Amino acid sequence: MVMKTEVVKGQMLLTGRERGTTLIEVLILMMLIAVVSAVIIPSFGGLKDSIMVNTYQRKIDRYFNIIRRSAVNSGQEETINLGRNNISCNLSNGESLKLDFADENILTLEYEEKQIIFYPDGTSSGGEILLVFNKKERYYFQINSITGETGWYEP
Repeated sequence: MVMKTEVVKGQMLLTGRERGTTLIEVLILMMLIAVVSAVIIPSFGGLKDSIMVNTYQRKIDRYFNIIRRSAVNSGQEETINLGRNNISCNLSNGESLKLDFADENILTLEYEEKQIIFYPDGTSSGGEILLVFNKKERYYFQINSITGETGWYEP
């Protein structure tokens, strides 16, 4: 405890306690910060993975919708070719689209059919693609053969 002193005519007088932070208070605060950090920080690792999965899902969904629209607008069939780490399509207007998933350890695609066809009336050959993330998380992308619509679901 630190006491505040005042000098009056050559004499020191004790006038009360001066507030300051003691070493014990600083140590307690540091321990409290460490405990809170230990609880909060691990949850951010899953957040990054979740953001990455959502990004891949949006890209795949957008890609299929672009190709479906192209089939309807051009009046010609559009064929999507599925690879283990990519999806590609040569559109009827000569444009080539490719969606690559660079790191095989993070994301792989599994499917039964190697091609999905979108028809000019908006329908499709249908199919299902399994997106495997970090070799453990599984997400299914389904292409409805009657409506041509696409959507994600978890098993």
